[in-house]
Amino acid sequence: MKKSLLLGMLLCGATMTFAQQNEPVYTERLDSVTEDGNLIRKVDYADNGDFTYRHYDENMLLGAMDKYNKYKNCLSQYCDASRNGELRPYRKDEYEYDSDGNLTKSVSVEYKFPFWDDYTIEVKEKNVDEVSKRIVEYTKNFTSDSVLYEVVKSEYDEKGQLLNRMSQSVDEYGNFSLSEGLTMTYTTSGKLKTEEFDYGSQQIIWEYVYDKDDKLDVWNTYLQVGGEKMLTGYNIYDEKGYYCIEEKNEKGVVNKYHYTYDSNGRLSEYIECVMVGEDEIKTKKVVFTDMTMFDGRPYCVSEHFVTEDNGDTWLPIARYIQFPQKLINGKTNEDYHNLGPTNILGIGYDYLNENDYDMYDVEIVDGNPVYTEKTSYRFNSKGDMICSEYYKLEDNNFVLSGKNTYVYDENTLCSTIAGYNGYYYKLLCVVSTDGSGNETYRTTYHYSPYTTTGITSVASSSDKAQAIYNLNGQKVSSTQSGQIYIQNGKKFIAK
Repeated sequence: MKKSLLLGMLLCGATMTFAQQNEPVYTERLDSVTEDGNLIRKVDYADNGDFTYRHYDENMLLGAMDKYNKYKNCLSQYCDASRNGELRPYRKDEYEYDSDGNLTKSVSVEYKFPFWDDYTIEVKEKNVDEVSKRIVEYTKNFTSDSVLYEVVKSEYDEKGQLLNRMSQSVDEYGNFSLSEGLTMTYTTSGKLKTEEFDYGSQQIIWEYVYDKDDKLDVWNTYLQVGGEKMLTGYNIYDEKGYYCIEEKNEKGVVNKYHYTYDSNGRLSEYIECVMVGEDEIKTKKVVFTDMTMFDGRPYCVSEHFVTEDNGDTWLPIARYIQFPQKLINGKTNEDYHNLGPTNILGIGYDYLNENDYDMYDVEIVDGNPVYTEKTSYRFNSKGDMICSEYYKLEDNNFVLSGKNTYVYDENTLCSTIAGYNGYYYKLLCVVSTDGSGNETYRTTYHYSPYTTTGITSVASSSDKAQAIYNLNGQKVSSTQSGQIYIQNGKKFIAK
């Protein structure tokens, strides 16, 4: 295979741009498969606009993989909002194989957030030691300036299980020093037996003990200093070999736990006995595993109890609701709010498409979630906000209470004028109206090639203060100096 293009970039110190986010779920579209001679390229698409190119050689081995994401509604002070809607690479990989098709080398470029020209390069080379038959892998990590800062050597057995790993950091003078060493052993059935972490002056050893059914029974922790090995803690597991039922920490404190499962094997009750001095404090958590629906959002409830004077009477202390934070195209993701014990505000987001979303304020009233307010945000294809609408809940219906409309000059990009304001197109004005459509406030933007942005605000007859939100979308009643907030759809730094 040809010499890696990315390795060439490494040696030349090439500059690259970036973008990064949590990896979405990709789906391969049949119409994305193309052939170029003997080479095949596939494209995996994601609903949010991200995609991955996969390039295969004539032997159908993956030769390169390029992952891209679409720069979206960034509110951070480090982001460049003029790039909203652009596709940017956030990881590039190239692979080399031997004549038998075994992977021998990979070069990866990982782009850092939020700096466009900052990234790391990872070079992995793998071969088989002819004497020990072990697989030896060297990993070298470089900065975007082609400076080596870490070397990792890993050895695997013929089954691919990690036997040992040594990480060394490299200082600015090229000197190597041990960061961490790791040695692992396995049982005859292939389960992890010990892990020894070497930090030079001391070692931490984890030992795993299994019962006759090969389920985890005990996990011991040892500290070794100067050749002396001391037991510092342990965890004892239940018959499922998963949940800890007793633990002892490095201070000698012993805590005990008890788990109860429902007929479907889901955790339904959890009791914790914690030693505080010489007193044993018991707490209990009851989990209602059957989901309850609220406006298309499934949520579950947990109740917390504590014993009184070490007795057997359980006193309720809190009730929590696990509430999904976000709906994307009508489906919940894995982000949840824990609301409780009473009247604690939460936020729910409904994403209608890649950009547009509705934001809900949710409160717990009499143990149940209820909506109190709603804000709808709409954007153009470049990520500029078109409007924001504010609703109050009246008689179980959302009633419009205010609206901000953003007017742009779509023939002028913000990056080409002085007084850049964080939008893609040139923002001309923001018009605020009340629930009846009457104008209450107008902010007009003026630009000049010689001066910074001038802002003229004209209040209408029914001028009133607009709500302020933090960067998490939560409404705040007061601001802290130096922090970034959003008001009328615009970012500002509190003084």
